[in-house]
Amino acid sequence: MRKVLLIAIVTAMYVSLFANTEEPEYSGVSNKIFWFVQITDTHISTAGPWRRNFEFAVGEGVDVVKPAFIVNNGDVTDGSPGENIWCTDGPRIEEWAAYHEMLDYAGMEYGFYYDIAGNHDAYGDNGLENWTANSVVGQGAGTPAVYWTVNFSYGKYLFPNIMTSSNTGRPWAQDSDVKGFIIQAEADELQRIFTKHSDAAVIFAQGHHGLYQTNGYSDLVAPLFEEFGVQYYLYGHAHDLNYRYQGDVAAWRTDTLGHGDSNNFSVFAIDNNVISMTAVDANDAWPLIVPTAPATSAFPKANGDMEPNRYAPVVPQCDYAPVRALVFDSEFVANVSFDIDGGDEIEMTQSNYEDALWLGYFDATEYNAGEYNLAITANGRTRIIKIMISDDMCDIDPGDGDQPLETPIVVAGDDEIPETDPVVDNDSVSSDEDFEVSDEDSVALADESTTTDDAPIVDESEITDDDSNSASDNTPAVDDTENSDEEATTPQKNDGGCALTLV
Repeated sequence: MRKVLLIAIVTAMYVSLFANTEEPEYSGVSNKIFWFVQITDTHISTAGPWRRNFEFAVGEGVDVVKPAFIVNNGDVTDGSPGENIWCTDGPRIEEWAAYHEMLDYAGMEYGFYYDIAGNHDAYGDNGLENWTANSVVGQGAGTPAVYWTVNFSYGKYLFPNIMTSSNTGRPWAQDSDVKGFIIQAEADELQRIFTKHSDAAVIFAQGHHGLYQTNGYSDLVAPLFEEFGVQYYLYGHAHDLNYRYQGDVAAWRTDTLGHGDSNNFSVFAIDNNVISMTAVDANDAWPLIVPTAPATSAFPKANGDMEPNRYAPVVPQCDYAPVRALVFDSEFVANVSFDIDGGDEIEMTQSNYEDALWLGYFDATEYNAGEYNLAITANGRTRIIKIMISDDMCDIDPGDGDQPLETPIVVAGDDEIPETDPVVDNDSVSSDEDFEVSDEDSVALADESTTTDDAPIVDESEITDDDSNSASDNTPAVDDTENSDEEATTPQKNDGGCALTLV
């Protein structure tokens, strides 16, 4: 009775939460699916495995997964002198040189690769002028604030950037609370984007800080999220893997790529408007299995508990209930199978149109209403998720079996959907003139091989308690006019003894 009541409550929630966007659907339709890669807190040029992990992410990781796009959710660079990760004093040209060297080698360009400013990127950078000049998004769009859409015949998916990093240029010692900030102008731009793309099927907001720790969120952004039906948010900052809710907004947090080795390469899939994700270790990624249907009924929290997935459709009493999974591996995948609660192993079939997509079915009428373990196995690795089976009658769209996937059309910002290019709009990619690095600038950077401790190196300025020490959403927004350009370009000393050298 309790399980049936829970299912009824979740169904009722859809009516109000998806008023302006489309409901997630458990469906037999197999070709309404796409995926993307998320990394965060790359901290270029500090101690830790940053180079190895970043080169993997934009190199082999992208080559194998073939995502619609890849997003880096901030703290792209570290702003620290050498290996002194406790002294984040401002932009450093050698870090940006290393960043662009790796991006250029991997062929990453604006329109496919999106980077978002974190607090480390903003230290000592009044107005985010350095960020705009050197980031991929800044060079491509000419602004630190950006959004993009992924377009199909069956719908548009909107990915707006929530600018949570302060743009006053304060150094770390003056920004030691490491909270996010949103000002009215940024909220106004967000409203413009939401209004222009009010027909989006799903809105998946991006940022660096958690919404719970971002000053101005509840007053300026939360009303917009409610008005336009934003259900999902993706971020980083705290150097761990976590899933939580801010009101009705489901928020995923991926671990640091630059300072650690666990849960730092994430693949998100959207299958019939249902969100699924798998986070793996960048140094042990394959095979990477993303179950997309049925959706998981719970995601892991940072403390090891499981948080219920409020937006996971349940499995009704279908005798031909679909199971779908994306399987990515650097080696050939010969077979994929699944079982439910350790029962009979059921072989899955590889799609004739997409090598990464595997399809299967099971008889849900053999199961009572309740929660079960769905285990999917490929190339010696098993991914287990929780799924919810209901006692509802089968009313899903049966689909037409294996069908070709549409090619995602990714459009950056206010660019129009190209008429001839079916893949990615790269018309706004900037020239190399925006960022020129001389041989003298290409200095030797910290290498992970110099470290002897395999444990993740964590910057204490990033550590936040997910449920305590939260910023008050009622804190007044920061007024950018308080810091003039003249003040921002004057070298300062923070409490850690770092000179602010702006470049």
